[in-house]
Amino acid sequence: MLHKIMAAKPIVVALFFSMLFLMVTQMQPAYISSFYR
Repeated sequence: MLHKIMAAKPIVVALFFSMLFLMVTQMQPAYISSFYR
């Protein structure tokens, strides 16, 4: 099912990955600070 969505809507997949990257970059500093604390 996922590969069907990826084949049918590459723009939606690009948006999804960009949002995922944004969330990861937003959570990165807090994760690093908690790791070093």
